[in-house]
Amino acid sequence: MLYKVDLIPRNWMVEAESQPVFFYADESWIEIEGKKHLVLGALATSRPGPMANEVAKLKRDLGLQPFDEIKWNSGKYSETLRHGISNGILQLIPGSMGVISIVEGQDKQRAAELLATQIGDCCEYYNIPGYILNLDQGLINRQKEFTDFLGQRKRPLCLGLHVLDSSCDQLIQCTDIFIGFYRTAMRQDLEGRATYIPNTDESFADIRLAWSFLEHVQFWTRGILWGDEDSLYEELRQGKEPYRRSINMGFRIHSSISAEAKNLLETRIATVYMGCLH
Repeated sequence: MLYKVDLIPRNWMVEAESQPVFFYADESWIEIEGKKHLVLGALATSRPGPMANEVAKLKRDLGLQPFDEIKWNSGKYSETLRHGISNGILQLIPGSMGVISIVEGQDKQRAAELLATQIGDCCEYYNIPGYILNLDQGLINRQKEFTDFLGQRKRPLCLGLHVLDSSCDQLIQCTDIFIGFYRTAMRQDLEGRATYIPNTDESFADIRLAWSFLEHVQFWTRGILWGDEDSLYEELRQGKEPYRRSINMGFRIHSSISAEAKNLLETRIATVYMGCLH
């Protein structure tokens, strides 16, 4: 059996040796088994300028201005406009690389260090020598301590740290939407409920009448979370159905929640079917 697989290959940074990769990080929160957790995420791109232009064009097409801030939980826009923003961002972020960290508690500084370690591991996996980290303001409150932490790792090398106002940065806003997708999918899975989205894509009309929110997110973001590509290719060689597994790679859990909850997040959120869906 042959599969069409959407992959970001190991050399996904075409010019990684000559230009740094830019990571844009933001945070949200989720309650799991009565315990508050921070949800941190980052999107990476080697083309921040063109990607920012694409976000600004999306806003313009929706009647918004470049400095109109788009956030997952924004209540100032209509439901129709929020759906337009969300669907537009979903179609812009493929080609980026993403990571998600679930960190128990409310210590943003510690959570940011765990995310930075994850970003460094991701760059090492893809042999990316240097990166620039852009954080939403408020994510760290002891910047010197954080830069010292970043400096402990010599490779990959953090070439720059920027703390940005998300209302003025298009790509931090993309990351906010990206995190919001995963946070909502996790909440629905952990609570055992599903929200269904009407299928408006005629090419999939013969497969399903509606997408669950999780299916919707996983289809449009599959291949974005850093995952185990060696096992994916091995499954393809063996003629098995291919899955991208991101647990302990692009999806990390730092928490005392039960093994059952962790297993649910691993199998339902961090594992994504990568075969052809049409």
